[in-house]
Amino acid sequence: MMLTEKMMIKQGLDKFLRKCASEKKRILLTSLLMIFVLLSSCNFKDRQFFEPTSGLIDPNNDIELEAPVLVNPLNGATGLDYMQIFEWNPVESATIYELQLAEAGQDFMQGMQFEINTNSFEFDGLELQTDYNWRVRAGYEELRSPWSDTWGFRTMEPQKLDPPQLVSPQDGATGIESPVQFNWNAVSNAEFGYTFHLSPDNSFSELLFDEQVDNTGFELSNSLEFDTPYYWRVKANGGEQKSDPVESDWSDVWMFRTAPEDIPPPGLTLLKTCIEHGSGVSYIKLLWELDLIDAATAANMVMKLNFTGPGTNVTLEASPNQDLLLAHILQISSYGLYVYQLSQVLLNDEPIEFTGNTSGEVDVDSDEQNPGECNL
Repeated sequence: MMLTEKMMIKQGLDKFLRKCASEKKRILLTSLLMIFVLLSSCNFKDRQFFEPTSGLIDPNNDIELEAPVLVNPLNGATGLDYMQIFEWNPVESATIYELQLAEAGQDFMQGMQFEINTNSFEFDGLELQTDYNWRVRAGYEELRSPWSDTWGFRTMEPQKLDPPQLVSPQDGATGIESPVQFNWNAVSNAEFGYTFHLSPDNSFSELLFDEQVDNTGFELSNSLEFDTPYYWRVKANGGEQKSDPVESDWSDVWMFRTAPEDIPPPGLTLLKTCIEHGSGVSYIKLLWELDLIDAATAANMVMKLNFTGPGTNVTLEASPNQDLLLAHILQISSYGLYVYQLSQVLLNDEPIEFTGNTSGEVDVDSDEQNPGECNL
């Protein structure tokens, strides 16, 4: 039986070793022999130096994430809207991105943090007239890239609105009756309507009405005080967000005065006519009653009665008592026909209308005797 290749090699080495004089050489060569035998048993065509092992990554496939390159909003941009789309170039192998947004002068950790799985992000919560800084980094599982460059931008100034122009009631108008219709001109970009104020004073320290109105008119159906000045003004509301509107300046302040109370003219009724004769003196007495008026108002009234007759042409004045009664008493010195006429009724020294039978005549006959008093 022929010797195998391994045995032939071993026998050859043994012969060589016997010839070695030094023991150290013998030990060295023995080690070399063992290595040779091991190597000769390997199939180099079918085996690899490294086999995949669970939890290990092939060094040729290690992931390295680059810092994202920002695209929009541009660095140094100004006049931007409150809503922006943040964009950056995608990073190879990245599965998530972290965006940091902070106001200028604020640390990024104190600002807003967003985690996004695409390379763009829409945000509509920016404050107007504000400087911002932003940056992005990429991520893959626990791996993170360096942060991108930091870019900055500034949002737009708040939109300016013109103050409304008032229309009616006109400034200084009087005799305004309820309901009152307020009108003003429309303002461009007043997307969120108007604010209406009504006050009894021109400083608006006390507000009777503070209303949000969608159009350019407001009807006040509540009754206002009679004969009283009122002040009103309007401002426009616009902008992009109703929760944070852009407001115009206030309009001019206009004043109007309501109409005085429509008090019906007092009614006058002649209750009694009396002729009283005394010792050489006679009197004509007229007793009147008022209605359609209250005692407090009547206390400020004066009624003027004209008397004409024999040797007489006088005007008598009288005021009502708490029972709304008043009397005119004319002293006469001659018998005959006397005519009376209620000429004027004054309230707070101003003439007012009155109704009733306010004229008549009294015939004082020399033969008529009414001794004693005529109580009214």
